[in-house]
Amino acid sequence: MHFFRNAFWAFLSVGILHAQDAPPSQQLQDSIVSSTDLQLQQLDEVVVLDSRFSRKRSASGRSTVKISQEELAAFYGQELGAVLSRYAGIDIIGSRTHLGQPQTLSLRGSRSDKVLVLIDGIRVSDPSRIDSSFDINLIPLEQIERVEILKGAASTIYGNTAAAGVINIITKKETSASELRWTASTGTLNDTENTFKGLTTVSNDVRYNNRLGSLGYQLHFNQKYTDGMSAVIGTEKDPFSRRNYGLKLFKVKPQQWDWTLLLSKTDITGAYDNSFPIADAPFEKKFDQLRFSFSPKYTYAKGSVKMNIGFQDSNREFISSFPSTSEGQNTYIDVFNTHTFNSKWSLLTGVNYQREATVLEAVKHATTQTDLYTNALYAGAYFHLNTGLRWNNHSSYGSHFTYNFNPSLHFTQDSRKLRLFGSWSTAYIAPSLYQLFSPYGVTTLAPAETQTLEGGSEFISSWGSVEAVYFKRDEDPSLVFDNTTFTYANALTAVSYTGFEFRFKKPFGQHRLEFNYTYTETAGGDLRRIPKNTFTGSLYFRWSSQWTSNVQYQYLGERLAVDETTLSAFGLLDLRTFYNFKKLQLQLGISVTNALNTDYVTFKGYSSRGRNFLVSLNWKLF
Repeated sequence: MHFFRNAFWAFLSVGILHAQDAPPSQQLQDSIVSSTDLQLQQLDEVVVLDSRFSRKRSASGRSTVKISQEELAAFYGQELGAVLSRYAGIDIIGSRTHLGQPQTLSLRGSRSDKVLVLIDGIRVSDPSRIDSSFDINLIPLEQIERVEILKGAASTIYGNTAAAGVINIITKKETSASELRWTASTGTLNDTENTFKGLTTVSNDVRYNNRLGSLGYQLHFNQKYTDGMSAVIGTEKDPFSRRNYGLKLFKVKPQQWDWTLLLSKTDITGAYDNSFPIADAPFEKKFDQLRFSFSPKYTYAKGSVKMNIGFQDSNREFISSFPSTSEGQNTYIDVFNTHTFNSKWSLLTGVNYQREATVLEAVKHATTQTDLYTNALYAGAYFHLNTGLRWNNHSSYGSHFTYNFNPSLHFTQDSRKLRLFGSWSTAYIAPSLYQLFSPYGVTTLAPAETQTLEGGSEFISSWGSVEAVYFKRDEDPSLVFDNTTFTYANALTAVSYTGFEFRFKKPFGQHRLEFNYTYTETAGGDLRRIPKNTFTGSLYFRWSSQWTSNVQYQYLGERLAVDETTLSAFGLLDLRTFYNFKKLQLQLGISVTNALNTDYVTFKGYSSRGRNFLVSLNWKLF
């Protein structure tokens, strides 16, 4: 730990000496809270995820979220899960515990196996995990440009696992001339019983970009270390360390041809404790993942052809009373054409190939899937339609069809916009390799299938915006773990998840108020660790051109523990403030999370985060 602290302050001293000669800047290009964010935000941002065509949010017929770089930057030094869990319908299970805890994505009562994660539009997964999902702990927040979220079934456009939604993480790609940027933080990451025992966490992110003619390149390094918490409630600390290295190559001024190549390596070492029985233990886990992607694009008069190629290789080692290793590879190729015929009609067509492989009990297993899909988009004066069909051909399960039907009505008068939308979508989720071939697997499992109904409305004006959405997702069959046979199985009866989401955003002067509420219920399904009622309120203040602050309060209602007992509701208050040194091209921030040191339970027997503070800087050195 002393090494990281010394490196932090040494780097800070060198930066100060350099910054004395740095030219002044009117604003930070990558600022924590920029002036754009603190003025009246554009309530009608452009979205792509719902159809793969760029269009205004008011023209979409789906419920979407776009998290800007300015919003993300307010959480530098923390993890992506802390940001995502602020939004209606999204819960990141494990984001309030020990940092090494794998995080489960939940959209509208689902689990990670029904949430598709994309990085720069390319599917990422880890077949060495039980549900083949991607652990969002792996990608540093400081390397993300923005996040786009599509809630609701999207399997017709995006394929297997997109039954409850899609999260697309877009990484940074600086196209300016030579630039070196350093983002760093230090503070505490402790439980409620140890609110201040000295500095227990530090992170550094260094990014350098430049160009050679029309070739742009970006190098990045990210390091994070924490040693302030025990995984289970106990006295033994469980350190966590992550290192991420990356190289991105891209075309600086794309015209007809554009391309981006990314190579990224993540190494994680962390301690963990015994879960059965729950007790302190000197266990250790090691993980590394190599991620490669290549995305060429050709643009013609009325459309474009794009290819997304991705590969991830993951390796895990658990050093415990029952040591084990696992590895997994994911290959993804998606080729699609977007064509606009006229001002009303557009068409998406594509072919998608996926291959997942892993080694279980010294035996390698693999499955492949090849899909053909098409999606038509009609945008009339008032009536819009987004509809499509996908043919899924799985190496173990043969052919399945999924479809979506998404009509919407749109009305505009002056600066006021009203949209009414609905959708009926189906999805298909093949069992993971672990669920099929592990000692707990069953090779005769049937794939899970879902049908999702959604209806909602949104009103946008200069006064603000408000959105309300109802959803119902039926699963038949679904995949469950049978606690009698200790194997995976298909549920004998259909299950359903229903819910309601409400979002409100109101600017007033230089400030802004946001509020969202989520209600989630199930009939026969599994909502353990997921609250039925959640609301989040946030106030953003711009005191001057240099001072900004935000206050957030989040309430999570009662929820079931794994043993079916009820966990009490709780509320958390977070405070953040930032100051911009314009001449130094530097912003400093102070964050206090769980400011009231509320005592709560996330997982029974496991530690939960207490009051913690974080000091951060975001510095453009040149």
